[in-house]
Formats: sequence, structure tokens, C-alpha cells
Amino acid sequence: MDNSKDINTLNDLLHITNDRIGGYLAIEESVWQIRSSLKETYDEKLRQSYEMN
Repeated sequence: MDNSKDINTLNDLLHITNDRIGGYLAIEESVWQIRSSLKETYDEKLRQSYEMN
């Protein structure tokens, strides 16, 4: 059985998740000075991303 399509799809999903984590970390410090009210939502989304990874 050829699972290459499934493997490629899973690799794509991991890449997307890793990109999202990188994006969250890149804006982390600068955004809290302007939008401190978003910190709780940010932390939850980052935690979810790490769990998916």
C-alpha cells in the first residue's frame, strides 16, 4: 500500500503548524505593549499549536 499521499499531507500540516508557532513567537513581545488584552488568547493559541506539533 502506498501511503505517500497521506505522509505528504501530514508533513504539510506540520509545516503549517510550525509556521504558525513561528509567527506567534515573532510578534510576541511587540504586540503586548499595544494590545495587552490579547495575551490570554495568544497564550491559548500558542499552547494549542504546540499540542498539535
